[in-house]
Amino acid sequence: MKVVIAISHSFCANFIKGQAEFLRANHCEVIIVSAPGPEVSQIAKEESARLVEIPFNREISIIDDLKTLF
Repeated sequence: MKVVIAISHSFCANFIKGQAEFLRANHCEVIIVSAPGPEVSQIAKEESARLVEIPFNREISIIDDLKTLF
């Protein structure tokens, strides 16, 4: 089973600490989706989760939001 954990900011990785490790121990493939950052990179590395980094702007911007969506 695949489980995707999506967070909006790398700092939020502190709130999911331990979840990927628990899910992997229970035979799940874990994918973390987040904006790039050191916190989420460290958690993904420590817990052997696949990390997909999606750069996005936190300010409202129609053009940037459409680029991120696609």
